Amino acid sequence: MTRVALLLLALAAVAQAQDEFYETAWIVGEDGGLLGWPDPELGGEMLKTFKPFPVFKDLAAELAEQPLWWAGLLVAAGPTDMASLCDPERHLKKTNESLFDEQLLLWATGEMPRDLSDPKARRLSLDRILRMRVLGSRRAQAAVGWLTELSTLDPITRRAAADVVAMIEGRRLPAVELGRLAAIPLDSDVLIVVDQRRIPPWRDYWRVLRTYWTRSSRQVIARVGAAIAPSDFCDAQWVLDRDSEMFYEVARRFGNARLDRTTLALRFRPGAPTEFQARAEGTFEFEQLAAGCVALGAKVQPREDSTGVELNDVSIRATRDTFAASRGTWKLAEAGIPADLAALGLGGDDAIWIHCRKVPFADKLPVKGVETLTLRASFDGGVMLRCRAGFGDAEAAKAAAAEMERWKGLKLEPATIGPVPLHDVNPAAIARVRVFLASLAVSVEGATLTAECSAKGETPESLLAGVVDVAAVYPWEEEGEGAEAK
Repeated sequence: MTRVALLLLALAAVAQAQDEFYETAWIVGEDGGLLGWPDPELGGEMLKTFKPFPVFKDLAAELAEQPLWWAGLLVAAGPTDMASLCDPERHLKKTNESLFDEQLLLWATGEMPRDLSDPKARRLSLDRILRMRVLGSRRAQAAVGWLTELSTLDPITRRAAADVVAMIEGRRLPAVELGRLAAIPLDSDVLIVVDQRRIPPWRDYWRVLRTYWTRSSRQVIARVGAAIAPSDFCDAQWVLDRDSEMFYEVARRFGNARLDRTTLALRFRPGAPTEFQARAEGTFEFEQLAAGCVALGAKVQPREDSTGVELNDVSIRATRDTFAASRGTWKLAEAGIPADLAALGLGGDDAIWIHCRKVPFADKLPVKGVETLTLRASFDGGVMLRCRAGFGDAEAAKAAAAEMERWKGLKLEPATIGPVPLHDVNPAAIARVRVFLASLAVSVEGATLTAECSAKGETPESLLAGVVDVAAVYPWEEEGEGAEAK
């Protein structure tokens, strides 16, 4: 067996035990930020200390560098707060918190410092929410009485406690009442409305994403082989953790947030940055946003009931109930929803509503010639996806309909991550997706195509459960690149 194979076996053993490329130790610094280094108990060379998160000197630039899925998860993760979008159990474990139910409950229901401007107190406040989330994921019945009786909590923590109680008791998560949509941007190329209250909560996304990243990285390691040094493993591990912890870091530095409904408008201009307007309704810590931006040296306009911030060419205004950010000047319809948009479904019961007057990446779509596109998704009682597409002429619409009809009979195979196929994918999972595709109904009227697909009693998570077999990551498979290393 070659040196490369030995390296792979050692790596697999570490990953099997710790879900890490290289075991790292975390510590919370005096400023509340994280420091990390290789676990000294592993012995060997003492590698560099990591400061895994940026200092956010240019917040807009840092956030712009985040992958698109990061923003998508923030907006469409369902009823939760931003800090909880990290991996709560892993976060607590890596920051040396006890994960016994009794200890989690003690810290989740104990007294918290009143002055949250102190960095360590700020972490205590956010970690309290994460402890609640872990108790909820474990269905810890002992937590119900304690969390129900808590009353001296800030609004975001109080709503998290109510979520956890509902989850443990098997009820639907409570949702706040919102008024009609207001201030709809009119001159947009893409208009998106997401009602987070109507999106089922996703519970396993970090497990799936970490599996994907770990497996993909191991494919790279298999190709590079012995050239990989321990410091490379450490760097890779911090990259994996940073993507999930970034949500917590933003909440810690600039205020936690609980989104209930979000409106996003995009406008594309050749040779110029994309113009956007985002307006979110929910619960926001606008005082913390002001403090975080002042620390950056940004121009801040604090008021008693709101905070205004100028970051480069982006304007931000936050209150306790709304958050708005924009680049560019927008025409707004503030006296109700325009009739043409209302006819397309805007303002209805959809969880996700997307209307494209100008379809981005139209040449990359599986059907060609789309000029306008309206997508709708709802999850009340199941998964329902609806699409309305406008084409240049009736013939293009009919060709697209014929292509979509072909999808009903697609022969689905187990998913792969990288070049190595996953084994033991649940056949019932593939069958569920096949039934979902078989429900596709397509109709054409003139140059307009309408399509609908549904799965009653499912959620996005349950529909896809088992399609990608996350347990198949370990052990290393005998075929593919794992075999080439022998």
